[in-house]
Amino acid sequence: MSRKFKQFKKILALLLIAALVIPTGWVVPVLANSETQTVYHETIKNGDGAAQHSGETLSESNEIAFYDFEDGVQGWAGRGDASVSVTNDGYDGSQALKTTGRTAGWHGPSINVSNLMEKGATYEVSGYAKLVEGQSPSGMKLSANQPGAGNEFPNISGTTPLQVTDSAWVEFKGEYTYDLSATSVSLYFESDNSTVEFIVDNVKVVQTAPAPDFGDDGDLDQSGVFSDFEDGVQGWVPRGSGYNVVATDADAFDGSQSLLTNAPEQYQGPLLDVMGKMHPGHIYDLSVWVKMAEGQPDTSVRISVQSGSSSFTNVSSDTTATDEEWVQLSGRFTLNSAPSVLNAYVELVNQPESERLFYIDNFELKHIGKVQSEDRPTFNGDLPSIYETYQDQFLIGNAITMNEFQGVRLEHLKHHHNLITAENVMKPEYYYNRATGEFDFADQDEFVNAAVEEDLKIHGHVLVWHEQSRPELHTVNGTPLSREEALANMETHIETVMTRYGNKVMSWDVVNEAIVVTSNPSEEWEKSLRDTGWKRAIGDDYVEQAFRIAKKIVDKNGWDMKLYYNDYNDHIKEKAEIMYHMVKDINERYAKENPGEVLISGLGMQGHYNEFTNPDTIRASLELFTSLEGVEIGVTELDITSGSADSPQTEAEEIRQAQLYAQLFQIYKEYSNEISRVTFWGLDDGASWRGERTPLLFKSNLQPKLAYHAVVNPEKFLEDYPLGGRVYRQGEAVYGTPEINGTIDSVWDNAPTLLLDRVSGAWNVRNGYGKVLWDEENLYVMIQVYGANLDKSATNAHEQDSVEVFLDRENLKTSSYQDGIAQYRVNFDNEASFNPGTDVVRQGFESATKITGNDYVVEMKIPFNETTPEDMKKIGLDLQINYANNGQRANFATWNDITGQGWNDPSVFGVITLVAPEQDPGTEDPGTNPGEEPGTDKPGQGNGNRPDTPPGLEKRVETPNPGNGNKPATPPGQSKRK
Repeated sequence: MSRKFKQFKKILALLLIAALVIPTGWVVPVLANSETQTVYHETIKNGDGAAQHSGETLSESNEIAFYDFEDGVQGWAGRGDASVSVTNDGYDGSQALKTTGRTAGWHGPSINVSNLMEKGATYEVSGYAKLVEGQSPSGMKLSANQPGAGNEFPNISGTTPLQVTDSAWVEFKGEYTYDLSATSVSLYFESDNSTVEFIVDNVKVVQTAPAPDFGDDGDLDQSGVFSDFEDGVQGWVPRGSGYNVVATDADAFDGSQSLLTNAPEQYQGPLLDVMGKMHPGHIYDLSVWVKMAEGQPDTSVRISVQSGSSSFTNVSSDTTATDEEWVQLSGRFTLNSAPSVLNAYVELVNQPESERLFYIDNFELKHIGKVQSEDRPTFNGDLPSIYETYQDQFLIGNAITMNEFQGVRLEHLKHHHNLITAENVMKPEYYYNRATGEFDFADQDEFVNAAVEEDLKIHGHVLVWHEQSRPELHTVNGTPLSREEALANMETHIETVMTRYGNKVMSWDVVNEAIVVTSNPSEEWEKSLRDTGWKRAIGDDYVEQAFRIAKKIVDKNGWDMKLYYNDYNDHIKEKAEIMYHMVKDINERYAKENPGEVLISGLGMQGHYNEFTNPDTIRASLELFTSLEGVEIGVTELDITSGSADSPQTEAEEIRQAQLYAQLFQIYKEYSNEISRVTFWGLDDGASWRGERTPLLFKSNLQPKLAYHAVVNPEKFLEDYPLGGRVYRQGEAVYGTPEINGTIDSVWDNAPTLLLDRVSGAWNVRNGYGKVLWDEENLYVMIQVYGANLDKSATNAHEQDSVEVFLDRENLKTSSYQDGIAQYRVNFDNEASFNPGTDVVRQGFESATKITGNDYVVEMKIPFNETTPEDMKKIGLDLQINYANNGQRANFATWNDITGQGWNDPSVFGVITLVAPEQDPGTEDPGTNPGEEPGTDKPGQGNGNRPDTPPGLEKRVETPNPGNGNKPATPPGQSKRK
């Protein structure tokens, strides 16, 4: 840890010794620069009122912290409205910490010492205070804030305030034991006069007794939680405001009552405070039964856990609840740190058009056990540092929460990174008090001050975004504000945030994710702006206006600060070209008014990829972006998903993931003159917003994966694991003739499941599955789609909610379409389109669809035409689901290809073997993955085709952030809380 603590030198040794041996409550004379005043201190009592003494003599070796403010505020920040600054009016004639701007008694200077103190250990805390000259005498206390404990705000210096004046320094001293149930601890000074200004100095923390040994499990409450609502709401409350939760006998999964919620917004639903029911280092299962109220539309819901002010984990899969039957949500959660907030809740996944009424019943939180020693996070300082490896090329960053500022996670963070981004807490919505709408910087101040104290650079994320933002800034009751009002609100927000942190933040994401891919020419980028509240209120120039506001503030203050536009799917050619033209046009327009200057000085490539992303597309985007004059490139949110959400990452998948990381860092090194930083989105797989698909360099125990070694030495890794030929997924079509009516007949039961779980972009979708049959005349394909918006408003067929079948009847693997190769598309309304659109392709084709809520099934009959089907014949095939939102394709999921080039490149199709009726199609083994053909690739095997859940049950490919989130990933219009 890099906190700079100086040894206490100015207090006379005799008085120090006397202070240690004088019994509690005795009068202690204190010498100061001005006058001497007599004060009292007392021992803090534990929960049963017994005094906690160690009986040990203190020594300098027990000192864990000393704050003399000689080199700055040393991590201290203001609570509430208080502001802190350094003053020369110190206790010993030098610097001290001055507090101003207070509007309530508890407002004052504060320091988080969670990463310094050990739970159960006892400490003596002391410090000096006096009032600013001219202030009236006031009572003050030295206190602690320990969220989660029975006594959340113990008074260290005693329950009676000590009288302080502007003429004499007063010593505050007392003992404090770090409560076992507390999730964090901060020290602070407070005054019974809500506006008095005061100065503190020489704050010292000395451990007087170690933590007791509680054995393997200690006295932790592991009784769990079971809520059946038979006697009321049982502690559950609404998450957010504007709605309610009530116990009702209208419906119940079991018993006579359940809990009814009328949630009007995304992320809202019933919430339970589980502080004290889950503990760091332990594993828990959470489950609940959910049903929509009668007449309510099908709605996607999930269980999530908030483990900190801005740390969110989606515990269960996104699951569609209906008003017909109860469905169970379940998942496993490991608490890896001691958070200040700990809530379990059931939330709406998508933004509803109107409020959603739904029931929950039989919620259960069950303790599974402790994380085994080999699975506990440990710091390995012998590993080469990533940031030191690339210190001559670019910064290495990570997206974190306050949970990373403690223990081994902090050691790991600082060993490998020299830059951080706030995963959620610096997103727009977190700057405001949810109830009052007023600015509230407590969480942001804590984060920024901790980063500064640890000598970590900060990239600010984000000032203007359509998600995780306060809608009242641009919209009231669904109606956009006037352009003038919205611009004024935007300016107030940007200026207030930026000026508060100044050049402590080296760069900002000014605008985030403003673009969606449309069929419009990329030069007409305004037509591809996402339809957001900011755009509706201000107009197409809202992006430019946001940057003009930010640039004005930077210039006014003389900061050396880069201003970024940040977006995802940067590797997709169409998206990259739109981003390029937007930045180019805005900068050229600004340069005409301000010769030689750029407005947008940074372009963020988020880098949410998967193991099958083509690195050549990333290189092409980098080449395009680096042609923008005066614009640096940042890789801002890098992760690479691998494997399936439903089974462990295989060796082949881990190799393939690492190979892509190696290729990326080779590319990044080539462009290091233009790249400013590479930031990973999460410290480890366990902390990732897409953790179910193991996207990062480290396991949840902080031990390295192959991806880590690929990053620190990409050339060596690719020598050991050379790239080979393309790997194709293998599947089977069994003999059978279904009726094409949109109903999944029993004949489909014999066909193996083909998971459509390869998702192109950053936005999560709920994957579907496909099955294939054949007979002497036709190929039959059935695709089940989950969680669609049922949107066909786009003019282009591929931008509608639809499915596609790519067929190469002879498996030629050519790079362009020839006879026998075609693309068949059917939307949810059974409207077909073809590529090529010739009569021979259309002839004999049949399709049918069936819609159930937000799910739909498509069946197709595709004639073999001149091809002769036979046992063990291999054909080229791929299946794709297009997900639409607001007239645009938000994302797509495929069985084999992830490049999105199947419409013009048949070489990317997977391979299907026709199996005769007498053969047993067998089952697929998710462990050995026999369902991939290795080609010449060293991994040998790949994903394979893993069994899906039975038809009718929901599946999910990736987990949102995050949250983040950011950010928590769903189609545009839903939050990416990472």
